[in-house]
Parts: sequence; structure tokens; C-alpha cells
Amino acid sequence: MTDWAEVRRLHTIYEDDAVLALDKPVGISVMGERHDTDLVRLAADAGEELFPVHRIDKVTSGVVLFARELRFHGDLTRQFQRRTVDKRYLALTRTRSLPTTGTIDLPLSVGRKSRVRVRVSAFRTDGAGTGRSPVAVGGLAQLAVHPDQVGQLVVRVQTARVGQ
Repeated sequence: MTDWAEVRRLHTIYEDDAVLALDKPVGISVMGERHDTDLVRLAADAGEELFPVHRIDKVTSGVVLFARELRFHGDLTRQFQRRTVDKRYLALTRTRSLPTTGTIDLPLSVGRKSRVRVRVSAFRTDGAGTGRSPVAVGGLAQLAVHPDQVGQLVVRVQTARVGQ
């Protein structure tokens, strides 16, 4: 998807003078792709300047918030940094069985090239958070995750691990 007008038409969830909220599809980055298209570049090429308030992975779909002007960006970004934003995730993972509720808290470490790895480590991150597993069909489980403390890729890495 490389047409900004189409992205706006199909994926805008909310907008006002200060913000634009998009339902980012899988396969497109929020910003900073060297060899591929990203949302910030698509918007800029169409004459719309956007300032990402946070990011989600290219392989992840979900709501992404942009400031429409730089004067709104700082306050919005600080809300994410201070963790005053209520974030919820819905994840699918391969599994045979999961409890209906629980806390995912696996030891994580940062490996080469800043990749987050699940392993026994002297350094532990906080858990990905509490989750519920309301649906499990055909070897897949749907997890509703409410992160307690989220670092880089923590929800994706930890939910992938519980599915193994």
C-alpha cells in the first residue's frame, strides 16, 4: 500500500487539529525505512507533515498516533514515556493450552543488533503484563494483553514464547 490517500481513507480511526490515529496494517513501518515505504514518508510525499508519537513494529498491526503539528508532539510523547497511556494488545499465538488468566513474566535480555531474546539472564525486564486467553481454536490462542511495563518488543517476544 503506497498511496497516502488510500491509507488515509482505509485506515483513519480518528483525527482532529492535533492528532491523527491510524490503524496501521502489517507490512508498513511507521518511519525510518531505508529501502521501503513508511507512513511518515508517504504522508510527506503527499504534502502532509506528521510527527509519530510512538511506533509499533512493521510486522504488527494496530493503532498509531501522530501529532499533526510539532507543538503537540512533545506533550503526547511524554504521555507514552510516563506510561499514562492505557495500552491494550490482542495477540495470536500457537499453543496447545493456556490458562484463562495469568501474568506473562519471562526473563528477557537484549542480544546482538538490539534484538530482544528470551533467555536466562542476569538482567530481567519487567513482565509483559497480565493477559487473558478467551479463545483457543485449532492450535491458536487469542490473548488480550494489558501491559504492566513494556520495553522494546516485550509483548511480541513474550507472547510468542508462551505459544511454543
